[in-house]
Amino acid sequence: MAAAAELLQQPLAAKVVGESVKVVAVERQGNDRRGLVAQVRRRSRSHRVSLADVEAEAGSPLADLIDRYRALLGLEAAAQPKGNEIEPGSELELVVLAVKDTAASCRVLEGGQPVTLRASGIWELVPGEIATVRVKKRWLHAGTTYLSGEALASRLDVARLGLTPLKLEPHGDWDPAEEYWGEEEDPLPEWVETIVARGPRSAFEMEQVIPGADPTNWDTDPIVEASELNQGGDHRGARALLMRELREDLRCLDAHAHLGNHIFDLRPKEALRHYEVGIRIGELSLGAGFDGVLPWGLVDNRPFLRCLHGYGLALWRLGRFAEAKANFERMLWLNPSDNQGARFLVDALEDGMTYEAFQAEEDKAEQAMHARVTASRKQLAVDMDELSFALEDHESGHSWYLDKETGDILLVQEDGDDDLPVSRDELEDAARFVIVEPEETQVAYRDMEEFIATVSGARFRERLEDAIAGKGAFGRFKRVLGDEPLERERWFAFRKARLEVRARQWLARQGIEPVPRKPE
Repeated sequence: MAAAAELLQQPLAAKVVGESVKVVAVERQGNDRRGLVAQVRRRSRSHRVSLADVEAEAGSPLADLIDRYRALLGLEAAAQPKGNEIEPGSELELVVLAVKDTAASCRVLEGGQPVTLRASGIWELVPGEIATVRVKKRWLHAGTTYLSGEALASRLDVARLGLTPLKLEPHGDWDPAEEYWGEEEDPLPEWVETIVARGPRSAFEMEQVIPGADPTNWDTDPIVEASELNQGGDHRGARALLMRELREDLRCLDAHAHLGNHIFDLRPKEALRHYEVGIRIGELSLGAGFDGVLPWGLVDNRPFLRCLHGYGLALWRLGRFAEAKANFERMLWLNPSDNQGARFLVDALEDGMTYEAFQAEEDKAEQAMHARVTASRKQLAVDMDELSFALEDHESGHSWYLDKETGDILLVQEDGDDDLPVSRDELEDAARFVIVEPEETQVAYRDMEEFIATVSGARFRERLEDAIAGKGAFGRFKRVLGDEPLERERWFAFRKARLEVRARQWLARQGIEPVPRKPE
């Protein structure tokens, strides 16, 4: 146990039943022969497992401790991830799992051991692709194998990734005779005639994988969080969150779709690759000659259909018209109700329209619609800083209200003598005032989690991860931030941006568009 205490001065990387964890402590339960337990952390959650069930990289001090303990129990040495056969100067094939600012989380294609790659051209790698890397240097730090080198090439070969296909859940037959295709006197489009002539087909729902999401609680969906971050201008935080999902499971198709969406305008070639990875992973479930239907109404089909939609748009934008048209026609076959408007894209391609010309028409129509919506929304000068404060204020003894006539944010003390524009009874009943309910604390907790994902320093990031585990997370987080003034200031800016986005969303739900307040 003394050796374990000395070894675990910092969390060490390991695996339990194939899942990556950090070992933070080894404790005695009863006696050393029968009761050494490892305390491990995975995604800010702590677990206790038998030390004999932990796997560490061969040659590391932690692996040596595990082997000696298993020997005491009469067990064979653990099958540990290898890393020492990687030689400088060699070319190595790596499965890309996630790409960060200066490094990529990968696993060796042949063998499966995890590595962290630092290489030139790191941002050109796409999760789910196989990268060929010329290794310059290999080293071990805190139980993690690091490689530096040069990324020579990358390719897509999903069949070699060893992924378990997503499940397809049968949902009976889809019958075109039960669908609405327009008025009886209207001729059917050619694509509809083909679908109707085929007759009923089997409908399926494709399994959706979102690591860390609770299906009973919408607020825990990391994909939704990433979209909110991106819309709020925190593109780096959104990317980090999506990459974290793929590091956990490359089968998170929505992460591939959103990574493509986030860069589509600036880097369509790279976006195309993100979409295609998602499509090819989904196709592992379909097999050759799939003739079923994946209805949009079965919500877990949507990530795959979103990948197809983005892929077609990227092909079109890159001038690959025939491929784009074939892709959208496939979407109509898979989802004949066409909730994504693929039929209009097929028509535009048949008319020879470029992506840019089509988009210009779409933008014009969207601007007209936005003008109509904005005209119906009340413009109001609101102090966004005060509203943001009210939304995160969980102190008892008072409440906050928005005055929808003046835009004022009113503080109402339960036992105070407030200077209110109306009586307290009128405040409760009048349509003019709306109470500002504070956000749930888990929203602020997610802000901390997403901020931590953007911290570049590994040691400081781990300290913050440790700080937010368990009760008292908010206080510990602030104390640790105090050790790094620059990160502390960055957190304030990050948090302010997140709060303002949510304040604007709150106002939109009240039918209000905020405008700047005039100086008093």
